[in-house]
Amino acid sequence: MKYKQYLPTYSHTFQEYSGWLTVETEHYIFYYTKGSEAEKDIEHIKERQEQAFQKIVTELKVPVLGQKITYYFYPTPELKTELMGDDWFAQSIYGEFCIHVLYTLQDKPIGEHEDTHLLTLPWGISINFLQEGLAEYMVGHNWYGEPHDECVREGIAKGYELSPSKILTEKDWLDTPQDGAVYFYALAGEWIKYLIETFGLEVFKKLYTECTREETAETIRKKYQKHTGKSIEELEEDFSQKLAIYSK
Repeated sequence: MKYKQYLPTYSHTFQEYSGWLTVETEHYIFYYTKGSEAEKDIEHIKERQEQAFQKIVTELKVPVLGQKITYYFYPTPELKTELMGDDWFAQSIYGEFCIHVLYTLQDKPIGEHEDTHLLTLPWGISINFLQEGLAEYMVGHNWYGEPHDECVREGIAKGYELSPSKILTEKDWLDTPQDGAVYFYALAGEWIKYLIETFGLEVFKKLYTECTREETAETIRKKYQKHTGKSIEELEEDFSQKLAIYSK
């Protein structure tokens, strides 16, 4: 199945690169370079991703697809840019069922996040806030290992407007300030935790699958009302009261 992604600089030069080493597990194929941090950590990576895989398919009850997830680990941002076109920490490529990762001594973005994007493809591509939130929910903490709710409180204390009712469309998500990204991702993860724990996985799944990126803000509001019986403003109020996010 073809999945639309905005990847203007994406390159397939990595397919021609002769410096890859490779190893396979039950559900993964890993590519990495000689002498890299990924090579040093490869046994841990294999174990960690298989654990992540099992967690995702078990907790979200998604089907186990026959295709293995392919990982490409780059030792430097320069090589990552040269081979696939971008130096960001990690990207999952939906149509190719692969993940490109900048893996260094300082940054090792492995675990559930990117795998969740791929393994939930049978649900479709939801709005960014729900999609990224689901991935963060499966991780269970922010980028630095801190609880999502504490991270949200910190962001609010710093003046960021962390309001789920104002992050509906793709544009809304893309317009969130980059310097506060960790707080908005944490908000998304905590919001999905609230929705699943309050309404159950099946209700959340229906909301997720119906809130496509082609929807308008008004139709997304209607989907929240349809599946939860509450307006998104009512949900946000309940969310904030239960977590005491806005009162600390």
